[in-house]
Amino acid sequence: MENVTSQEQGFIRHADALLSVLPSGREKEILEGGPEGFRPYLTGTPMEALLAPGNDRFFGSVIGVAMSRIKEKKERG
Repeated sequence: MENVTSQEQGFIRHADALLSVLPSGREKEILEGGPEGFRPYLTGTPMEALLAPGNDRFFGSVIGVAMSRIKEKKERG
């Protein structure tokens, strides 16, 4: 992670954690859905805090980074 700020590293860590609790092969589908689609996968995990009121912008950023991580992984094969 060359030239990545600590804030960006935080988003990457959260995105990777989010992706780790989603069913394999369905990550993109779930990420493209609304926040309620995440609830069954995040309930009871530390990632559940992302669904709390007031976290909309942060959660949106995490989703954006997660989508990028999926794309990068797909491109690497």
